[in-house]
Amino acid sequence: MRKAGELASQPIAPYMITDPLTVSPKDHVALAAVIMIERQIRRLPVVDENRRLVGTVSRSDLCGAALKAER
Repeated sequence: MRKAGELASQPIAPYMITDPLTVSPKDHVALAAVIMIERQIRRLPVVDENRRLVGTVSRSDLCGAALKAER
């Protein structure tokens, strides 16, 4: 087992996801919700047409939106 100090000095590359599931800012909220539920994802990157990160959407963001819609 590695000690915390050893892990802290390691590069991040082996631990990152290189082809994550994403949504577009133009996608419907329902699509993001379905992806997150089916894949058990807590946060989803939002990318533009050039696949550049423009934000993230989280489960709590979607819950908040649903609550506002109910009012």
